[in-house]
Amino acid sequence: MDLAPDYNKLLANNIIAITGVARSGTTLIGKVIGSLTDTFYLFEPPTFRLIPPLIQEGYLKEKQGIQVLKAILFEELYLQIIHGRYINFNKKDDSYIGHYIDPEKIKERWNNFKRRKDVIEELEKKSFLFVLKIPNIQPSLETIKKIFPNIKLIHLIRDGNDNISSSIRRDFYTIEYLNKRDIDWSNEINSLKIPWFINKKDRELFSKWNQYTRSAHIWRVLTEMGMEFTNKNKKNVLEFKFEDFVKEPIPFIDRIEKFVGKKRTDITIKHIESIKIYKQRVYQDNTSNIESPEKEKYIELRKKLKYL
Repeated sequence: MDLAPDYNKLLANNIIAITGVARSGTTLIGKVIGSLTDTFYLFEPPTFRLIPPLIQEGYLKEKQGIQVLKAILFEELYLQIIHGRYINFNKKDDSYIGHYIDPEKIKERWNNFKRRKDVIEELEKKSFLFVLKIPNIQPSLETIKKIFPNIKLIHLIRDGNDNISSSIRRDFYTIEYLNKRDIDWSNEINSLKIPWFINKKDRELFSKWNQYTRSAHIWRVLTEMGMEFTNKNKKNVLEFKFEDFVKEPIPFIDRIEKFVGKKRTDITIKHIESIKIYKQRVYQDNTSNIESPEKEKYIELRKKLKYL
């Protein structure tokens, strides 16, 4: 490398992660935060989801794992975005660059950042945020915090009933869905690959449950993990409900701007206007499809969150 950057310095105080259970509105929040001033946005980078669990489970040595994660995050992902490479110009995709920055400005990056050195010098003299959106990382949050001690987190919560309905519509947590995800799922019971973070005492049950019960269990477990991390790290975590955000977005966006230290842009304002006309889908109650003993635990958390 012609200029070896100090990853700890570059990534020390400016990582913002957006998470929640998959199908909880993280993509929408990602568009808002990713379009704020002086931000570089990553849409669901697999590296950030996969390496921390490997460290946590002892498959990857901690020191080497941390070095690899930081190097890939900067060199292969953010550096390329800043240079204007590997950009998605497909307007139909959630990761379309126009959701976060005027595509015309990419041309300016091509002119301004001709060398890797140009990027690093710009990052060292100006305050930028590295934003990433990645659902279902709640089981690894303590490990991620160890890697990035000053990371700020947006934790999004959505009603379990709506989350289950949306997951079912996407065919999440079927036998076929679980078994094709070789990298994400490491425990196999009854010919079914079980998510690595499922408690050992629940894995046998998980392998036999129906799709609704698996979805309910994952929603509950991940939501509880996210809430627990929030309670321990209130200074660096902003947690709110998806339903509250879409009902009245402006107060939440004001809080987000203060939390991350950046301001809305014209693109952010367009997202806000879209959110104002957003209509939440009304789903039928899924409780009767959930098997015990998960049903009772699921109901208890919904009551705690005031969804019941």
